[in-house]
Amino acid sequence: QEWNSVVELLDSASELIRCKASIAGYLSAADDLTALDQVYYGRQKLKQNNLAQLQALQGVAKQLDQYETLIVTNLREELVESFLDWNSDSTGANSGGQSSSPTYALSRSTTSGGGQGHSVQNLSRVRDIVQALTKCHGLKLTVQAYNTRLQDVMRLIVRTVVAEFADSAPSGASGMALDRFLDCLDMTMEQLLALLTSASDVAAFCTIEGFSFREENASEEPFASGTSPLVVVVT
Repeated sequence: QEWNSVVELLDSASELIRCKASIAGYLSAADDLTALDQVYYGRQKLKQNNLAQLQALQGVAKQLDQYETLIVTNLREELVESFLDWNSDSTGANSGGQSSSPTYALSRSTTSGGGQGHSVQNLSRVRDIVQALTKCHGLKLTVQAYNTRLQDVMRLIVRTVVAEFADSAPSGASGMALDRFLDCLDMTMEQLLALLTSASDVAAFCTIEGFSFREENASEEPFASGTSPLVVVVT
């Protein structure tokens, strides 16, 4: 009986070591979701047969935590980029064949929640990432990161467009003729409208999918009940 217990303990320890070693490989292959599954599997194995009490495995729990932090960061960045490029058109033109904004395609959301520039596989990937971040309690920081990046892009759009028109004016922005100023204003508004349309479509998609951005600290969220935090930046 004792021998069987020792064999079972060694088998569990061996499986845990194999699991931990596989995480780095999945991360190198950019397979963050599978790596995250292995982190949770490793934690489950660590609880079996009192493996956490073994001296040789004392640091495994901390290593798994570090892997999870890295994975959550990778997934958060990927999701934010997907949201920022939500209505991007890979052909550089909108659905009507017209040349669109160089930054974002001017397309409205469809009944399926938008995402014109996304394939079925990409939308499935977004769903999987949201579910993974929900499991890791990482959605709150993801929403904050998305809102911050969205505002940064808005500032960049204004600076870039104004600088482009100002370069052609004799004395910079203050020297623009009225028609040039109006052209500058039109292009700025077009770019901002495209960006905000994209953000609105992201919020619509998340609402349709039933994604909840309220985690265990829901009472601390500064959003009204039933309102997606993704809408705050565009309202």
